Amino acid sequence: MSHHSVATTPIRRVARLVVLDASDSVLMVRYTEYRLNRSGSFWATPGGELEPGEQPRDAAIRELHEETGLSTTVGRKLWQKTFRFELPRGFVVQEEQYFLVRLAAVSPPVHNSSSEAILEHRWWPLEELESTTEVIYPDGLAEDLHALLAGGGT
Repeated sequence: MSHHSVATTPIRRVARLVVLDASDSVLMVRYTEYRLNRSGSFWATPGGELEPGEQPRDAAIRELHEETGLSTTVGRKLWQKTFRFELPRGFVVQEEQYFLVRLAAVSPPVHNSSSEAILEHRWWPLEELESTTEVIYPDGLAEDLHALLAGGGT
């Protein structure tokens, strides 16, 4: 009797940061698009994959420091999002946990010290995020932020 293993899509666990400055602009990082059927670049919230045995909040703190140079307190967990995503190595089921970071300054300087190929950082006012034609991840970020800020954003 032979057992055929069912090919399962690997799960990739990610922690992301919704970094809001004092004027409620959100920090986004720009990456070159690597998927063959797309062109240009896309924007995403800072963050990255959990290391083995790492907790999401610890990963968020580490990624914040590596990708922005900020060492601010990481606040509450906002959202969890799960979706199929295409990486250079193939499809994964990406489980993302989002954490809120609130800054007292307006558009403070940030820099990337990680190995990620980040092209640029930009502080996005919500209205720009809502009206841009650029590719933004996650889908629905502007709506999520709108709801967050309408609720006081803390």
